[in-house]
Amino acid sequence: MNLYLGVVPFLFTLVTIIIIGLKKSKIIFMILLVAFFLRAGLAFTHAFIIPLPDSQSDAVMFEHLGWEWANDSDRSIFSNFTTGAFIYSWIISILYMFTDRSPLMIQGINVFLGTISVYLVWLITMKITNRNKKISSFAALIVALWPTLNLYSALTMREEWICFFAILGIYYSVLWWEKNKIIYFLISISSFLGSLSFHSGMVIFLAIYCCLILFRWFSSFLQNKGNSFVRQSLLLMVMIGIIVFVSFTSFGLEKLGRIMNDGLEGLSDQQAIAARSRAAYLSNLTIQSPVDFLWMTPIRVLYFLFAPFPWMITNLADVIGFLDSVMIMWLFYRIYKNKESIFKNKSALIILLFLIGCIIMFAIGTSNYGTAIRHRAKLVPLMAILASLRKEKIERKECSRHHAIQTHPPHHRPQHRRSGDDVVPVVVQNRS
Repeated sequence: MNLYLGVVPFLFTLVTIIIIGLKKSKIIFMILLVAFFLRAGLAFTHAFIIPLPDSQSDAVMFEHLGWEWANDSDRSIFSNFTTGAFIYSWIISILYMFTDRSPLMIQGINVFLGTISVYLVWLITMKITNRNKKISSFAALIVALWPTLNLYSALTMREEWICFFAILGIYYSVLWWEKNKIIYFLISISSFLGSLSFHSGMVIFLAIYCCLILFRWFSSFLQNKGNSFVRQSLLLMVMIGIIVFVSFTSFGLEKLGRIMNDGLEGLSDQQAIAARSRAAYLSNLTIQSPVDFLWMTPIRVLYFLFAPFPWMITNLADVIGFLDSVMIMWLFYRIYKNKESIFKNKSALIILLFLIGCIIMFAIGTSNYGTAIRHRAKLVPLMAILASLRKEKIERKECSRHHAIQTHPPHHRPQHRRSGDDVVPVVVQNRS
């Protein structure tokens, strides 16, 4: 293993944190340092001391396959390109082609993505809370400390790539919704496609985004806003084009192939296959009809989010999984307490839609609580944002803005009229 090469992404991450700290605030600087050192500590522990949990099967296979592809001189760079799980091995092979074999370097890149994901959660929360640093820092701290996010940031697995692109897409989706700029739309769509390229389940983000565009397009039509309607029509055509492309090329849809071909029968078979291991649940509860879908989905959601339950615990690994489910319960309790603030905030509602869609998508396709723990870790950043939106803090911020407007009412503000090329201020007085 090339140790010097492996240290490079860790140093790069540290420099990035320092730059962010200098430009933003001490609070986020400290939180990013905590996130970095936790993830880096686990990465070095795995590399030099003892293997971490869930690090001896897929994690080893992805890295080893990437090294094999990098040494295959008979193939070009793009000959092994694919989407789904093995795109991660393809990325590793590209890195190894131009450097040397260093699993620590791959771990370091994941540590970088995990740390930057904490920063993105902070940025999103700052945006939807009118720059409330206390709430935003709390959301970032949850993601920085979350055990499974730390674990998968330290392993040679694709989870952190899926999570990073999803959060980046959410951030630019919020910006697009608030500012309606095409550049934000394009970046968010590209990010969601990046996330989809690693996991088929992330197609739900594209579906929800399409619904948001349809809503805005229909609103523009009803309100007879000509320019806005034309803009939304353009975005809708782009979105439809992307969905057609994804559907016809099966881009990122490897895990959904059986369902797309065989419908509910394929879904039932996939659920049965997923429920064959020791950590399986609901093995006799497979969806075989539209009616089954309606009544089984809520049950599957409960198991996906909160399994293993106490009666399912048989060893130490189950205890760790149970602790993870308890923490998820805590997040949902906080989200429930914050429901009023969420429903009053359009950007928070968008995040809630993405979260609900993702939960249903993963719950339907998962029948194993080991897999469920890994999948719900991807959703923790969205949960953390919504769990942090304390009503009284946001209301206090809104009240201060309202007070500022009352202190400087519109009829006391200077207006301007143009005289040639000069701008002449005109004070409009209240004559009442």
